[in-house]
Parts: sequence; structure tokens; C-alpha cells
Amino acid sequence: MRLAALRVRTKSCSRAAAWINEDAMETDHKHIVREWNREIEAEIRRNAQRDDGPWKIIVWVALEVLWFLALFAVLGLFQQLR
Repeated sequence: MRLAALRVRTKSCSRAAAWINEDAMETDHKHIVREWNREIEAEIRRNAQRDDGPWKIIVWVALEVLWFLALFAVLGLFQQLR
């Protein structure tokens, strides 16, 4: 009889603990999601504020030109060696 009462009490306590734990996990999950959303929104705002202007394109075009010049120079050296 005492064992059955102990089992019932244990089950009811574990159910209550599970309910409290579930509620805590839900609020913790919501907190984590809100924190991630804040970080993502802050990163989007930082990226939107950073204005590189036309210089970014100019630098990439200059690097492409230098790359092709180096490539043709190396190919020209191999043509002379042949």
C-alpha cells in the first residue's frame, strides 16, 4: 500500500516537474529565438549602413585586369621558350 502511494506521489511530482520544465524550456526557446532575431537584424542594419560606393567595383575590375595581364605575361613567356 505504501509503495503504491509512493509511486502515485512520484508520478504526480514528476508530472509537475515536467510541466514546469516544459514551461521553462518554452520561454527559454522563445528567448533564444528573440536573441537570434536581434542579432540578425543588427547585422542587416550594419550591412545596410556600410556603403562602399563605386570603389568596390573599381577595385575588383583592377584586380581582374592585373590577373589577366599576369596570365598573358606567363603565356607569352612560354611562347618565347617554345
